[in-house]
Amino acid sequence: MISLNLKNIRLFSLFSPLFVGLFLSGCITQGTSEPGYFMTVADKSDLIEKPNGYGFSLSEFHKKHGKSIISSDATTQMKINYVESGDKTKPAIIFVHGTPGGWGAFWPFLVMTDLKNNANLVSIDRPGWGNTTCNTNEGKKCFYPLLKRQSKYLDTLIKKLDEQNNHQGVILVGHSLGGPLIGQMALDYPEYVRGLVFIASPFDAKLSNPRWYNWMSHAFAWVVPKDLKKANKEMMPLCKQLKQMKNEWASINAPIWVIQGSKDDLVNRKNLDYSRTLFSGKNAQFIEVKTSGHFVLWEKKSIVVESINQALKTLRPETVTVI
Repeated sequence: MISLNLKNIRLFSLFSPLFVGLFLSGCITQGTSEPGYFMTVADKSDLIEKPNGYGFSLSEFHKKHGKSIISSDATTQMKINYVESGDKTKPAIIFVHGTPGGWGAFWPFLVMTDLKNNANLVSIDRPGWGNTTCNTNEGKKCFYPLLKRQSKYLDTLIKKLDEQNNHQGVILVGHSLGGPLIGQMALDYPEYVRGLVFIASPFDAKLSNPRWYNWMSHAFAWVVPKDLKKANKEMMPLCKQLKQMKNEWASINAPIWVIQGSKDDLVNRKNLDYSRTLFSGKNAQFIEVKTSGHFVLWEKKSIVVESINQALKTLRPETVTVI
């Protein structure tokens, strides 16, 4: 009987990554899309097709717009990979993906004519993801799952973009786990952050405890694919981090937009209600999309774009006096 149970456990461990992958991808088809919207607002000259003439080539777009910047401290050298399009003299919008993920999660917004004309659009590979590399001073690869540490290594990019646009600052847009990260960035760099757009983001620690598949991935880490393993390392401590941030959110003075799909199976929609208490009395707007799930950023691009445009309208360039 014992050997049979162990066999079943081994089988489950082998297939659990597949189950998790299916679960994570299950929300992609939730909600309604906006047929025709994207093509009416996209800059078609920047839609780089694949060599076979079908679809959109992220690799070619990266070749055209990809950049990197080094951020380092006494222990680590982080090479942040990002893509940049739009008007570099205008306020910067930094798009921050969830877990797992990469800069390409926001590619549709990087080619939208209206946004390109009014802002500098920047989508990053978060520390530990995509083409962003992390190495210790001893030459070993590194991965830091905590929000505070990731925020620390994004300071060089934020400061560069702010200087580049003559101190008009940055607007942060975060999806899923990218939401708590942009919140941490706003706490760490209040002098640069002029607006935040949270999309399907967790706020309530009680709603962010590790789920069964996180524990299974943790227990059977040796058979879990690399990206899901890293995603799990970020999710396991999230609850504790949100508890620590609870009393800090109130210090954010930048305008805030919170967008949440009602059918979200990964981030409970009750996080929207919780965010109302966090940002009570703030300049904040709360948007619930009844027909969408976790990937509301793709399903309702127009809502995301409208929120970003509203954030841009609130900006007032600082007057810099040189003595």
